[in-house]
Amino acid sequence: MSKNDESMTNPHRSNEPVIMRELDLHMSLSSDSLETEKSHLLPGDKNIFDPRATKNTISSLLGMTIVFGVLNSSGALEPLIFDALNNRSNNSNKRHKFLSHSNGYIFSARTNFSKQTVSSVNISWVFSVNLFFLLGAGIFAGCKVDRSGVKSLTYSSCALATISMFCFAKSGNKLANFIVLYGFFGVAQGVLMTCCFSGLSCWYSKNLATFSAAISLGGSIGGIVFPIFIRKSYAKFGYETTILIYGGIVAFLGIGCSLLCDDNFEERNLNTNKKDESFSDVCKIYFKDTINLKYFLSLKFIIISIGLSAAEIGTSIVATYLTSYCTKKGYSQQESYNFITIMNAFGLLGRFWGVIADRWLGKFQVIITCMMIAALSNFIFLLAFGKHTWAMYLFCAFYGSSISGFLSLCPTAVSSLCNDNDFGKRFSTMYLFAACTSIPLLEISGVIIGDQDSNIRYQQFWIFTSLILLLGSFCYLYLRISAVGLRWLKY
Repeated sequence: MSKNDESMTNPHRSNEPVIMRELDLHMSLSSDSLETEKSHLLPGDKNIFDPRATKNTISSLLGMTIVFGVLNSSGALEPLIFDALNNRSNNSNKRHKFLSHSNGYIFSARTNFSKQTVSSVNISWVFSVNLFFLLGAGIFAGCKVDRSGVKSLTYSSCALATISMFCFAKSGNKLANFIVLYGFFGVAQGVLMTCCFSGLSCWYSKNLATFSAAISLGGSIGGIVFPIFIRKSYAKFGYETTILIYGGIVAFLGIGCSLLCDDNFEERNLNTNKKDESFSDVCKIYFKDTINLKYFLSLKFIIISIGLSAAEIGTSIVATYLTSYCTKKGYSQQESYNFITIMNAFGLLGRFWGVIADRWLGKFQVIITCMMIAALSNFIFLLAFGKHTWAMYLFCAFYGSSISGFLSLCPTAVSSLCNDNDFGKRFSTMYLFAACTSIPLLEISGVIIGDQDSNIRYQQFWIFTSLILLLGSFCYLYLRISAVGLRWLKY
């Protein structure tokens, strides 16, 4: 029998050499990748309790409290700004009129006073500009971080955050002041976020997902504590004093973050010797590398940027308008703040998604799962059952635990597309893309909600936010399938 005949009668046998060669190649690549992984272990991977790595993890935790802890409290801050812009705060003889009912403090934002002069669409500019700079300002830090570390930028961003928050207390009742000052605070947040994630990648590689989730606890802790503080302080002291105390808290966190921050020049090839570079050389480097649009020639980078944008903006929109939605549904201000607190409390539990990603599932699979859970939570609990208290508590549980999972992992997923010394630039470029999409999406959200008096508009709003999160999950699903196919692998 000829070889061809034998192949036709026994096709499995004819494929054996090919299969064996592919298996040998796979084993060879796996061995090479394992040796490479071992050779690139960073201090936090060699010893999980390494003192310097632990110190920088705590520093990043404090920094992320300033970044995402304040962002997650946007829903608590929105009624204060509403009152300030409509001359309903910082007036002691009026403020005592707001204290009523057994459920505590009731904001004046919707009832009992003169006709509003500033709408939700106007106020949305305060948060959209802040979010734009939070997501986009890191582009100016990425090149600096890759060249000379994060320490100096951490100092300056913490100082800017403190100063801008103190000035925010003195905004008066002019919308432009709120937009500009909270925008400066967003610049500080954006630079600090790049420093925190880039700095962490200098100490961990194998355990990066776990410790990214750990530092992101700052967002959940801030989201629990800050709304409670804002509500109680505003009821007692008014807008200006509340924000001044808020600025003091930001200053305390910034000092701790700066003192504990350190660079890891020993393990990474950072360019610490720049004596031979002239001023013109430095300018050329920063002009060339600060905004590197060549990254967008890669389809994978475009897809991951869209996915990150959907994750960050979708959750920011929900955080901004959830309190107003609860008020519209008839919940008291106390209950609305309780929902925010519970949601962020479940966010603490959701940080364990990072451990699951490192140990079993992989970053991309966890991100896909969590984003789909968050989108379905919007569809099921808010869109259909928002008027029921039990549904709101279930929403807080599912949504809070899921968003903390993907928000802590999305920034580190870009490490799969770059090398060690390219992380900062790619990270900041990806967030610049997210920033450019944040303003139109936030403004569309404000237009959809309108004057906050229509239930149908809120229903349309939750459909809009759910579709944004679903788009993000499909982006990461595409990247996962393009990398490893439909096989069940840790990725």
